[in-house]
Amino acid sequence: MLFEDQLTKRDITLVNTHLYWGCRTVAENFQLQIFQAEIMMDRLAKFTSANNSDNSNSNTTSQNSNSNSMGVIICGDFNGEEHGATFQFLKNGNLPAQHPDITRDEINPPCEEDMWHPFTLKNAFKQDDRDSGLPYSAKTVAFQGWIDHIWLNENLSTKSILELHETEVYEEETALPSSMFGSDHIMLLADVVFKK
Repeated sequence: MLFEDQLTKRDITLVNTHLYWGCRTVAENFQLQIFQAEIMMDRLAKFTSANNSDNSNSNTTSQNSNSNSMGVIICGDFNGEEHGATFQFLKNGNLPAQHPDITRDEINPPCEEDMWHPFTLKNAFKQDDRDSGLPYSAKTVAFQGWIDHIWLNENLSTKSILELHETEVYEEETALPSSMFGSDHIMLLADVVFKK
């Protein structure tokens, strides 16, 4: 979705996603998520290039889509933690073709090229100077981990994040959802602003 910031009159592209989880094996989940993320980032690069008023040649996707003044926010349930390939792909902007999470078998032939995207992203909740302190964003009987993320491009910065409850509050009952929280995911909220 494309929005206009009312204060700066600069464009913001907002992407909300929910990467798949439900394959027969964990490896298949990771494989599918990586390719979903690659498709998402490719389409996002094309969208921002086509809608970038600072770009005189909007028909190309450059290696540096951050050179414009557009803000980009990517948020959602990524079903992957910090050590996973999808998180690393988004954070680093690339993923080697031979990454161990990329399955190679009779259905999935070997990747010949590294995956890349043109954005410099940072996680609004996982920065050196800002951490919610909570060890997870989702908690069920069988799993707990930080799988929900808000990514910002280099034109935006995090002004503040939603103050989350202490871990004990979420653990008063066995798992989420609970009588106090209606989802197995904890709501994340970040107040973001354009950098000058």
